[in-house]
Amino acid sequence: MKKTLLAALLTLFVLTGFAQITTTQATLSRWSQKKGTFILWYGDGKIVKEYAAFQAEYEDPYTEQEVVNELKKKVFKSNKYIGYEFKGNFDCNAAQSYIAREMNVKLKDVQDLRVGNCTQLYNPFKKAAAPTVAINKAAFDAMNPVIAQREKALLNDGWKKVYDEYGTDALASEVKLKAGYTYTGLGGFYADGDTSVTGKILITNGENILTGFETYANNNAVLLEINDYYPTKNQSVAIFSVHSTPQKPYKSAIAVFEKPLDFKRDFYRLLDARTDGFNAYKTNRRGMNTEGFYSYSSAISLGINKAKINETEATIEYMLVMDMLEPQTLTFLENFIPVLQELPAKGYKAEEYKNTGGGDVTELTKDGEDVMLLVSYPAKNEVYFYLFKSKK
Repeated sequence: MKKTLLAALLTLFVLTGFAQITTTQATLSRWSQKKGTFILWYGDGKIVKEYAAFQAEYEDPYTEQEVVNELKKKVFKSNKYIGYEFKGNFDCNAAQSYIAREMNVKLKDVQDLRVGNCTQLYNPFKKAAAPTVAINKAAFDAMNPVIAQREKALLNDGWKKVYDEYGTDALASEVKLKAGYTYTGLGGFYADGDTSVTGKILITNGENILTGFETYANNNAVLLEINDYYPTKNQSVAIFSVHSTPQKPYKSAIAVFEKPLDFKRDFYRLLDARTDGFNAYKTNRRGMNTEGFYSYSSAISLGINKAKINETEATIEYMLVMDMLEPQTLTFLENFIPVLQELPAKGYKAEEYKNTGGGDVTELTKDGEDVMLLVSYPAKNEVYFYLFKSKK
């Protein structure tokens, strides 16, 4: 019977050698090898299901574990990290051949991107004698014009830049989060005419993806943005990162911004923005609907990941989709209810009813025009929030 990598990875595979490596300190003789490939294993317990390999260079006084910790920031797998192995003087081809031998599968199965891949890092791991901030001038010259307009808009809107970096690879930074602040990430890749390039920007906690956005190259570049991320309670750090597909030394950039969190301020800004179809808050362009209109990410999220601005022939709407079991939904409702209670005094009429699908609806109108809708389906744990503007 033909043995595929998928079948092999779903069977119990005890990595005795790998576990031994990750629980012992690197020796001086081993660390004398300045080049090689790190293989990071991902799975459930000791069952390997995915891998990520990096051809890298390093210099003292980096420890092997420090290199691994940095590499893990570049990897986002559906399975948990369970260990690593370092192969001195191996390039990506040699590493993938080694993985195939260890797994007893064909090389083409190892090269299946659904299971893993190997990336050549073009920046060695070095520690400067004194703290310095190195600027990759070529990357800055290529990428700064791509992100400069959005960066200027964010700064003019009261955001403060807390981190930026320009390079030629995936970029990642661990950002310390302040209580009572919200965060926006900006970045991208210079594709230089390669329209097949896609990029993604992610926020993770080191283990799980918290939110993200992915899109394709347009006009020689991929521009990426994650807007208005509210940290969860007791969350003190997050990793912001950008990644390209295919993984090549594209010039890249990432920047992170912070701003004091103010739900009430942002809600009323959205309410005012209905008059021009929320144009000031449209960021990433998303898919096109059947009526030929694009949807967009929103620069204001109200604490819900992937807030969207949609358009049809009849309306333009700001939309949030929420899961009742997610903590961010409870935070939204706690912030929203006091604001909702203010609206009748401002001329808005509230009505509560059940719709034909069994949902609990709170609807707001003003001067006979539909303005807002909050719909919950407790049996499905679903909540939907809309702000409308009729085009007629």
